[in-house]
Amino acid sequence: MENFDQPIDMGMAPSMDDSLRITPEVRQYWKETSAWALFFAILLFIVFGLVSLAGIFLLFAGGVSGFISGIFVIAIYGVFLFFPAYFYFLFSSQMKQALNTENRVLLDLAFVNLKRFYRFVGILLIVLVALGIFAFLIFGVALLNNGPSGY
Repeated sequence: MENFDQPIDMGMAPSMDDSLRITPEVRQYWKETSAWALFFAILLFIVFGLVSLAGIFLLFAGGVSGFISGIFVIAIYGVFLFFPAYFYFLFSSQMKQALNTENRVLLDLAFVNLKRFYRFVGILLIVLVALGIFAFLIFGVALLNNGPSGY
């Protein structure tokens, strides 16, 4: 006769075999992801360089308004391009090193920089959406107050 006096969760306790393991497939995915991250980081650095050159050109070629525009371009657009590129580059290089040397600390640092990349881009998108909504509201209020000009 069977013994039905056992707890419901008997035999369901986590064992040491259920721990997180890095499989060869995951290792390959991380390797490919780090290669693509390096590609995008290089593209962002190139765009950052071109924007910086355009800002420097504005600094010297546009008089006072060009100087102000150049400072704006370098300060604002440069920051928005440099930091995501830098975080992506760090993620890529640290991930490659971690996979080649089996170094858990480098793997942790790689994912910290990936988190920093997504946090920066997420905050940037929230700010841009908020500015877009704000501009839309300002435009709508101005349109309602002035009315259509042709009627």
